Amino acid sequence: MQVQALGPQMLEMTTFYVAVTDLSGNGVVTNGDCFTITGDFTSGTQYTVILIHEPSGGQMVQQSWTA
Repeated sequence: MQVQALGPQMLEMTTFYVAVTDLSGNGVVTNGDCFTITGDFTSGTQYTVILIHEPSGGQMVQQSWTA
């Protein structure tokens, strides 16, 4: 298993952190791998995260939630 933590990123006025866990340890993010997103999200606000594969630009996953 391999974990890569990305540094803080700004989304308007919210700082968030993303950690990607490669459960299979193959160095490639595939089905079954895990993304953890943490930050200071505003209560009652709806957020949507879309992960895009580079270099293809294809959408890997989309998740929406309300804080």
